[in-house]
Amino acid sequence: LPTEAVEALLATLAAEDNPDRPPHPRRWRERDHAMVLTDLTTAARASELCGINFGDITAPYSDGQARQLLIRGKGRKERSLTIEAPVVQVLEKYLRTRIHREGDNKGTPREDDIWSLWAPEQALFIQVGGKRATPGMFYRRLENAYKEAGITAHRADGALPHQLRHTVATMLA
Repeated sequence: LPTEAVEALLATLAAEDNPDRPPHPRRWRERDHAMVLTDLTTAARASELCGINFGDITAPYSDGQARQLLIRGKGRKERSLTIEAPVVQVLEKYLRTRIHREGDNKGTPREDDIWSLWAPEQALFIQVGGKRATPGMFYRRLENAYKEAGITAHRADGALPHQLRHTVATMLA
C-alpha cells in the first residue's frame, strides 16, 4: 500500500464513530484499529495475529511503555518483536473498551496494569461475543475499513491481510 493509503486506513480506524449514525453491531473500531496497527508493525500473518494470547506479551520495559510480543508462526517457529509505545497505547485503548463490551477479564488484576485483567491463555483479539478472532473475521473487518477509508483502488483481491505484510516489508526496506 502507498503511504497515503496506510495513513487513510489508520486515520479512519482511529476516528470516532459518527454520532448521527448507529454503528454496525459487529463494528468495534478500537479492536480493528489495534489489530491493523499490530499487523502493520509486526508483519504477522492473519493466523499469527489471531493466535496471540495475553501470555505472549511480556511486561513493559523500564520506560513503562514498550512491550515484547512472542509470535508463533509456521512450523511452530517463534519470533520475538518489540511493540513500541504508540502501538501499546492503541492496544490499551482497545482493552479498556473490551472490559465494557465483553467483561471477559479473568486474570489477576495488579495495580495500574490493564494487561493483568486477562489470564495468559486468553486471546488478545476477540470477536464480538467473546470468541477468539479468526483470519476470516480479520479479513472482513479489514475489507470494511478499506471501503470506509476510500482506498479500495489499492486493494489486492483476496489478500488484504497479506497485503499488509508486504506493506511492512516494503516500508522496512
